[in-house]
Amino acid sequence: MNRQRILLLENDGALQGVLCDLFGYEDLDVTLCHSLAELQAGIAQYPHAAVVSDSWATGDYIALSPQHRAEILDLARTAELVLTTGQRWGRQILEGELGTVTIVEKPYDMDRLMNAVRAALERSSRQLSAVTSSQIAS
Repeated sequence: MNRQRILLLENDGALQGVLCDLFGYEDLDVTLCHSLAELQAGIAQYPHAAVVSDSWATGDYIALSPQHRAEILDLARTAELVLTTGQRWGRQILEGELGTVTIVEKPYDMDRLMNAVRAALERSSRQLSAVTSSQIAS
C-alpha cells in the first residue's frame, strides 16, 4: 500500500524541519515545495496528496488580495488544502468562504494541525475511492 503524501510549502526553515519530522513520524511521505508553481506541479504528480501550505503571497497581511484568493480557490479545486497563516486575514475568513480549504492560524498547536491534515487526507482518500469505484463500474 502506498503511503499518503503531503505537499508542504513552509517558508520558515526551522518550522519546515519540524513539520517534516512530524509528518514522517505520522508515516506520511513529504514533498517539499517552495512556490505556488511547485505546489501545482506536485499536485499534477501526486493528485491525491494533501497540501499543507504557508502563504506564498507577499504584500498585504491584513486583507486577502483578489489574486491570492483566486490562487487559493484554484488550488483547492484540485487538492485538499490546509492553509497555515499568521496573517491577519486568516482570522477574518468565514468558514466555507474558500470552499473546503482549512485555515490553521499561526501559531498553532501541532495536534490541531495534525487533525486538519488527517481530515484533508481522509477527504482525498474518499475522492480516490469514488473515482476507483466509478472506473470499476464502467
